[in-house]
Amino acid sequence: GSILDIGGGGEGIIGRLYGSRVTAIDNRQEELDEAPDTCTKLCMDATTLAFADESFDVVISRNLTWTLPHADRAYEQWIRVLKKGGCLINADADYGADNFADTSSLPKSHVHNMVGNELMEECETIKQLMPISECRRPAWDVQALKYFDMEDVQADTELSNRLYKEKDEFYNPTSMFLVYGKKKR
Repeated sequence: GSILDIGGGGEGIIGRLYGSRVTAIDNRQEELDEAPDTCTKLCMDATTLAFADESFDVVISRNLTWTLPHADRAYEQWIRVLKKGGCLINADADYGADNFADTSSLPKSHVHNMVGNELMEECETIKQLMPISECRRPAWDVQALKYFDMEDVQADTELSNRLYKEKDEFYNPTSMFLVYGKKKR
């Protein structure tokens, strides 16, 4: 099958393990440089995909939707390029509900404490400008997938509990979720 990895990184490795053709896209070349060499790598905006309708069996994204000024357009595009019967998988978090600048509950060794208060404040300011930060997620994502006529839409809100067994310097303090939907045949 064919996989579109939106946001460019490590998901391509998983696809190659299962014998899939993986296309990784990102709007930053630096991110694409990190994708496995076995992927086709294209610099592209996640909200205006330059692919024909129904090009991919699977569309996958991780920690990207919260950064998009028009997340609804992104979902519309991702579903457009998905083949009938194909699945969309999006792992993200409700970052809008958290304050990035408040690192008081994090271990001193956590990476967020290492980048400095000024950068965390800037990140918080930018995040709050994103319309999706006002939405409660994954409820918003589930509603969006259903709006675009996806079926078998599910939200797994326990993803972080499985990913982060211990709170080390790299754990994500915002609880991650996984949203899944299947394009109607």
